Amino acid sequence: MASSTADIAATAIATAQYLGHQLDESTLAQLCVSLEPTDSTVFRQLTLFDHNDASTQIACESQPQLDLLVLESPEILLTADYHRTPRQSGLLAGAPALKRAWEKVQEACISQNPYRMGEAATLSAIASQLLLPKPDFDSLLALVEECDLYGVNVAHSGSVVGLMLDRRRHDVDYIKWMLTQKKLTVHWPEQHLLRMVTGGVELQ
Repeated sequence: MASSTADIAATAIATAQYLGHQLDESTLAQLCVSLEPTDSTVFRQLTLFDHNDASTQIACESQPQLDLLVLESPEILLTADYHRTPRQSGLLAGAPALKRAWEKVQEACISQNPYRMGEAATLSAIASQLLLPKPDFDSLLALVEECDLYGVNVAHSGSVVGLMLDRRRHDVDYIKWMLTQKKLTVHWPEQHLLRMVTGGVELQ
């Protein structure tokens, strides 16, 4: 969800607008990381981004279209608390998987293949299990396989999970039923069907 990044970015853009200034994406990213580790959702394009110092900014082609069945947990995690947790060993262990994930993201954008994007997100989610484990994660992966979904993505510093799918070809009601059957609704009692959108901040 990148909710803390959204709050900071929106506040910065609105303040700049009020003062008669404009912030480009790169400047906005630098400002955000000066306050806290930041998600790449500040960029309109899908972007590989160093969330600590904004030193890496590599934009991709347009992302393939897909939907997300967002699974919402009642658990609340504070971003600041998460980033104070020692994570170096887990990050190093997950680095090879994340490298493969990045390659698949680029393939997905070039070929407009949602399955490649799902594979990338799933690799990243598996690596994230070393840092912030999601409950019954194996059951989530099994559901993705059984329902032939594109993949699963997770909030890396939060509790939200997204099942990546196409509402036109996947049976969303059946997926929700499967979540209940696998008792995954114990952890994620609320679900929201959403379209994946581009990033960036919009003034309205």
